[in-house]
This record gives sequence, structure tokens and C-alpha cells, in this order.
Amino acid sequence: MKPSIKQITEMAESVLGSEVPVLSNIKMGNTGYLDQLIDEDMPHNVMKGVDELGRAFLAVKLQTDSPHLTKTFASKNGVIVETFFKRYIDDDEQVVVSGTAGVSLICFSAFKEEEMDLLKKVLEGKTCKNLCDRPKTVWLAK
Repeated sequence: MKPSIKQITEMAESVLGSEVPVLSNIKMGNTGYLDQLIDEDMPHNVMKGVDELGRAFLAVKLQTDSPHLTKTFASKNGVIVETFFKRYIDDDEQVVVSGTAGVSLICFSAFKEEEMDLLKKVLEGKTCKNLCDRPKTVWLAK
């Protein structure tokens, strides 16, 4: 079963031990993906919200040991923001992932149970090998 954005957010709040802060006025790309968030937009490492189309999301600041990804896509602090969101307003099960400038560290596109496990480990403060094609590790931004 695919996790819903509500389940993903609840898991994050459970792991973090508190309610995730709300982020408003987010940037959406031309494709409708939430891939324009950058480190400076987020005062906290994990934030939730609802975009202008009414889609719930969870955004997480991540870092990686990939020099290419860090140099090309990350902020000056080496952070890439990965956003998990409802792709369609009327479909709670279609959660997709989008990262800064289109790069994703947790997974590509559709979010599934194995990505939920990886995200949980990252939120717990663990450094993990990502599930994408890249053989790199990922962790919650410091």
C-alpha cells in the first residue's frame, strides 16, 4: 500500500516528537511540482503545508555526499530540499517527490513504502544509502 501524505506527515511528527511547523507561500514550478523550495525558504529542517492548489505537502532539508549534486543543485549551505506532496487534489494515494531543481535524494517520483522507511531513518538522524540510481548517502540537514 502506498502511504498517503497524511501518513507521511504523521510519521514525521511521531519521529520528531512534535508537530511539524507550517510553511506558507511556497513556490511551485511550471510543471505543478513543488520543486522550487530552497534552504533559505525553510526556517526548520522539516515543514508541512498546503500549496495554492490545495495539495498537502511535507518538505525536508537533506544533504548528500555527492559532490556533483551538492555543487549543482544544493544551496550554498549544501542543502537540497525534498518535497513530498499530493500530486492531485482528489487523490490521497498519489504522493510524489520532488527536490530542489528537480533532483531527488530519497526517491524518484512516486512515493512507496520502502521510501517511507528510508525517510523515517533519515528523520531519526541516521545517514542512509538512498534508493535512487545514485550510490550516495543522504541525511537530514544539520
